[in-house]
Amino acid sequence: MTVELTPEAVEKMLEGVTPGPWRTFETGVYFDPNSGTWGGFDLRNSPNAESNARFIAWAREAVPALAAERDAIAARLAEVEAQKREMALQSLADLGQAQEAYEAQLAAEDENARLRAELAEARAVQGAAKVLLTEVPKCPDAAFVAGAQWGLSHFEVGSVVGAFLNAIAKGGQA
Repeated sequence: MTVELTPEAVEKMLEGVTPGPWRTFETGVYFDPNSGTWGGFDLRNSPNAESNARFIAWAREAVPALAAERDAIAARLAEVEAQKREMALQSLADLGQAQEAYEAQLAAEDENARLRAELAEARAVQGAAKVLLTEVPKCPDAAFVAGAQWGLSHFEVGSVVGAFLNAIAKGGQA
């Protein structure tokens, strides 16, 4: 026999049953065959006797069915909790990958900014070198003549010009 455990079926089964609490004694539910009392109420002469008996018979199957339903719900709940944990772990992994991608993007942006600054500096040096390379050939001895006026040898003038070019390459500071 399959027991119906819907709330409506349980309410119907409780209709007319002797109100609780029902009592048990150390030896179990008390039944006195001489008086016909069971659990503290009269089974034979009670207006609820038929409802009580029907409830007791129904409870014999309903209680195990309720326990099985409770176990099935607990198992499903454990399954759902495991799925939630798995989804949370996957979300954390996805978030970690997104964080890594974001950090890589920030590092790439920093590297891009550094390279742009380096390129701007290289273009400035290139411009200065272009000016020197176009102006020095026009008067090749001018630097050496000026250096001689200051008492510098050709080597010393070359060193000064080299230091000047080196300074331009390092950002324009002599």
